[in-house]
Amino acid sequence: MNCAIVGRLAFVANLVVLLPGVGLGQQRMAPLPPDCSVPGSSATGVTRRVPQAMSLAVLPLGIGAGAGTLAFLSDGVPNGVANRIAVAVPRIYVGGRRVQRRRAPTTTAEARSLGAELGARYLLDGDVAGKPGEIRVTLSLHETTNGTEVWRRVYVYDSTGVLPFEQAAAMEVAARVAGALSAGERQRLRRVPTAHHAAYEWALRGDAEADDPTRASDAYHSALKADSGFADGYARLAIVDATLLETGGVSRENVRVVQQEMRFAAARAITLDSTSALGWLAEARSRVLGGRPAAASSQAFDRAAALDPTSPVVLREYGRMLALAGDREHATAVLQHARTLDPAQGEVLMSLGELALTDHRDAEACTLLNQAIYYDALLAPAWALRAQVRGRHDDLRYAWADAETAVRLGNPFLGESAGAMIDLIARDTVRARARLQNLWEQVETRGAVGVREGRAIAVALLATRQPKRAFDVLEAVRATGPWYAATLRDSHFDSVRNEARFRALASAQAGL
Repeated sequence: MNCAIVGRLAFVANLVVLLPGVGLGQQRMAPLPPDCSVPGSSATGVTRRVPQAMSLAVLPLGIGAGAGTLAFLSDGVPNGVANRIAVAVPRIYVGGRRVQRRRAPTTTAEARSLGAELGARYLLDGDVAGKPGEIRVTLSLHETTNGTEVWRRVYVYDSTGVLPFEQAAAMEVAARVAGALSAGERQRLRRVPTAHHAAYEWALRGDAEADDPTRASDAYHSALKADSGFADGYARLAIVDATLLETGGVSRENVRVVQQEMRFAAARAITLDSTSALGWLAEARSRVLGGRPAAASSQAFDRAAALDPTSPVVLREYGRMLALAGDREHATAVLQHARTLDPAQGEVLMSLGELALTDHRDAEACTLLNQAIYYDALLAPAWALRAQVRGRHDDLRYAWADAETAVRLGNPFLGESAGAMIDLIARDTVRARARLQNLWEQVETRGAVGVREGRAIAVALLATRQPKRAFDVLEAVRATGPWYAATLRDSHFDSVRNEARFRALASAQAGL
């Protein structure tokens, strides 16, 4: 497993949060907050499902002491096998199309239990071990109805890279799960996204850096230097550029450069391979973040979904775009479909929870956000959203705890904004203003903020009667288009809708 991920998981497991006391500055220690509970909500529980006959889940590979520099293979290999099988042999259900954050089973009972939790008849796990020049990648397939290992292979990781044994493993695992493969399925399983193994491995390194979009971008640039015709590499670069723009991870002076790169990379991806769902997903996100109308973005999302109808990632991003653009009914339908494909995807559950919160369906929001956090405890926005649900029901102690957890997981903008709103409910305006003073200064220093974070800070500033600073923050949002336009239509901004600075922002979005 990626070392950074291991560290963050350990951090969450041992997390202790600081809770504000009655007066300003008073704090005390408390354990990680429990599930939220409002009338009608339900606590998180492990869902047990009957595994389909042809179903597979992949687990992260263990990384031995001598293979630390190859930590990217922990997710890279199983994800590669999972995606290859899911696209090539759609009759096999591949849970989530990605690594499931679970510990590999060590007993038959654990294998049976994990299979029931993930709804998978087969589990693929393994490890990477050895020393430089003598690396071995071991893959094992477990049948979960009886918990036994039914297949094992040891592959040599050498100068030919990952692709050869990824292809071989996908072929063998697919045959074990589904039986005889058709000629078309075998051909698709052999797909070679790039003839340059270095390019492919740089792309895997970029995927492993998902928590740090800047480092991921550097890796994808290296992949494209190794192969300038790597369609998937361009798609990945466009997607990470979109993430940087959406989250405010680009300085004011570099916004235009990143926007241009995003548009070029997305267009290049579909020019090189017009049948790539990943390419059309990149194009869709490029259109959203480039200020194109929602209809144009929807067309690209529809194309991606048609090319890969079982991809929960495509549906997740499509649903998120629809939700943020204000089309909540369509967004809910798309996200619910994504949930059926991957019931354990935290971001889908969070997006559904946010829609429920917006519609004041608090019991549903509470349950969904509990589930999102259960499946992805590192998802900072889910903690901040759950703080809002708790705040509405005067569960202030744990509302503060949830907000602080979001801060400690790396999103102080959302966490502190939520904390400020809880302070106001507790009638501690002084503390709320102190939090927001710090946030406003950070935005001013950075000169950029993401749409979600900018909205949260601006709403809190308006709640503390600081409209000028709210405008400062809204003007620092660098991502434009349907998401930002929908944000500006939020009812929280009704009190300042006729102010000149706000009208200028709304007018600029309307003109896109």
